[in-house]
Amino acid sequence: MNIQIHRESGRIITMNAPQNNPQLVSLDVEPPKEVKDNPHLYVWDGARFVLDSVIQEEQKRVSRLAAAKRYLAETDFYITRKLETGAAVPKAISQKRNKARALLADNLPEFEQ
Repeated sequence: MNIQIHRESGRIITMNAPQNNPQLVSLDVEPPKEVKDNPHLYVWDGARFVLDSVIQEEQKRVSRLAAAKRYLAETDFYITRKLETGAAVPKAISQKRNKARALLADNLPEFEQ
């Protein structure tokens, strides 16, 4: 497969659609299926295609936010139980819920001016 990458960034620009551009380098390699399916997520590091570090960090951030939301949803019953019966929320659960809420609050979208 003919893949063209940007000379400086290593980003995939074309796959089997060569362009005449001095900023592009042609590679004759067969990329893995995940690279073929999502070329915009990968860069060439000189030896192989790797997940772009910026995208990797964004995926980690999104994963952490999803985990925080999931944890809050999974432990909401402790809060309901406290309201209905007065039973205490375990300290470890309360501490983790506080961390999850703080993480989510720190990552709110900008909507105020």
